[in-house]
Amino acid sequence: MTRKETVLLTGGTGFIGRNLHVELDGPDRSVRDLGRAEPGPYRWQLGDAPDPGAFQDADVLVHAAFDMRLTEWKDIQKINIDGTKALFDAAASAGVTRFILISSIAAFENCESDYGRAKLTCEEIAEPHGACIMRPGLVYGEQSGGVYAAMENWVKSLPVTPILTPSPNLYMCHVADLCALIREIVDRPSWNPRTVTVACPTPLGFKDVVGILQARHGVRKPLLPVPWRLPWLACKTLEVVGLQPPFRSDGLVGLMRGNPQPDFSALREFGTSFRSLDR
Repeated sequence: MTRKETVLLTGGTGFIGRNLHVELDGPDRSVRDLGRAEPGPYRWQLGDAPDPGAFQDADVLVHAAFDMRLTEWKDIQKINIDGTKALFDAAASAGVTRFILISSIAAFENCESDYGRAKLTCEEIAEPHGACIMRPGLVYGEQSGGVYAAMENWVKSLPVTPILTPSPNLYMCHVADLCALIREIVDRPSWNPRTVTVACPTPLGFKDVVGILQARHGVRKPLLPVPWRLPWLACKTLEVVGLQPPFRSDGLVGLMRGNPQPDFSALREFGTSFRSLDR
């Protein structure tokens, strides 16, 4: 009897991780979640040394975990970056040979956000292991969170809809398309490490996204241009006093100061297509 392939998945309770688990689990492949809520050797969180037993018979490691609650760089370094290094080193020592890192389109040289800087450093950790690095754009789908969920909430609940200015280029990534691409990579018989920007290559402005969301939810409300530094300052103030804003101030930096020229050339090598937001 042929042994089922085993994918070890971190971040399985997050938005991307939940969808990845469903996409990758099947008759010929099992998904083993490595996280805070798992029993025995599978109980692990970023910053901890993983139990070697968690890697037994694992063929692929998909690392989607990232602690978004951290706001101080020293904590981001200790938990997310050092934790990623410990995870990859332990997996390689246990014999895992294929690695996928979920990074971000916010990760690029000279990026301004701490999130982008941290993801870029994690990419540098993953590259010597021959990892495939995924850089998704603004991920959306059912029960998504972050800035996209906040935009939907603005459209549905506020009497006017804020439009952040100056408008950034937003590269949208449906979570189902992201998961389908990762399944395609895992399914391929040969392993070809590369860095892939994962999103619909046609950018949208902030106003474009809001217009699509208004049409989707059947609402028509006045648009209110808002300099993006104002909500950034409000979120930053809440973080400083220990409160949880609707989205992270650093996330706004990554959104508004994104990669001016993302490279989509690697994406064209795959069969998975990425839908536009208005589909």
